Amino acid sequence: MDCKEVSSRASLWLDGKLAAGESDFLRHLDVCRACAREVGELQTILTVLRDGRGRNTVSAPEGFAMRVMDRLQAERVPRFGRLPLRSLALAASFLFLLGMNSILVGRYLGEGSQVTLPSGPAAGSDQIMEIPPASLPDADEQPQISKPEVFIVPVKPAPRAEAKPQSKPLVEQPADVKHPTPERQRQVMVASLAAVTIPGPEVFVQQRRVTEGVLLKVAVTRLDEASRRLVEVAGRQGLDPVAVSEMLAADGRLIKVYRYEVPYLLSSRFVTEALNLNLGRVLDERHVTEDVSSEYGQKLEQYRQLAAKALDARGAEAEELYGAMNGLIRQLAGMHSTSRDKKAVTFWLES
Repeated sequence: MDCKEVSSRASLWLDGKLAAGESDFLRHLDVCRACAREVGELQTILTVLRDGRGRNTVSAPEGFAMRVMDRLQAERVPRFGRLPLRSLALAASFLFLLGMNSILVGRYLGEGSQVTLPSGPAAGSDQIMEIPPASLPDADEQPQISKPEVFIVPVKPAPRAEAKPQSKPLVEQPADVKHPTPERQRQVMVASLAAVTIPGPEVFVQQRRVTEGVLLKVAVTRLDEASRRLVEVAGRQGLDPVAVSEMLAADGRLIKVYRYEVPYLLSSRFVTEALNLNLGRVLDERHVTEDVSSEYGQKLEQYRQLAAKALDARGAEAEELYGAMNGLIRQLAGMHSTSRDKKAVTFWLES
């Protein structure tokens, strides 16, 4: 099955109407990342129509998946100056973080040099504009001067008996006399990095971030054997646990918890293959949602506080603050990716 056939059958598969050729469809998604991403985006839209417990709160109209697929294909046409909305929040966050790092590096390397003025006289201060000889009035004509602009107006002298008739003046309109203006002096602006105002985290937490997941409680006979088989089936799909913890129940039973972050497209298959291993008796299976918007905002506020301290830090203290800030950047990027593209799968194994 090629990419064109997968694109045409994606809506049928998501609506549960693709009976023939489903194995070929899934096999193509395993090897083609572009088709997997396209189907994953459509599946994410359909997931929004479901609540945390998997019950349909909004029934999709007939052919909804097909119309959404047509819209997604139309959105793939490139347009100048267009930024995908699904990455707008992440782009704004990283622009803020990169800008703060630039300010801190400039502060750490030292203050910038001030701009010095040239020592010579201002250009054009000794130049005087000359009026062309053709525009000058006669010698016996007196100019009339008015403020604020200066005009040269020819005036007829008193008539004489022997005087010849006056010729027509060469300049009919009064001429503008422009005086040179001194050049503006440059003002030296010195910026103080300590006075830089850092925007608060509320700018970047307007979008709600919700992590969806599934929790499976399984009673196993041999905890070590069940843990080993679970890790093996996850490794075959390229998944590693993001967190592993052990605890003791009130009655002394040992409990081991594995948490995985799985792409939406592979989450159902991963859970199905893990349960097919017959790890034990399934005690509970529930779908959970976790709103991480508040935690995301707290980490941004912590980053802002560290950045404010790093403005005046030097030496080992500055290096320690920079390391903590880089760690927060990685955590924020991971939280954003998990809330948008992945699903948390937690296995609770108790002996």
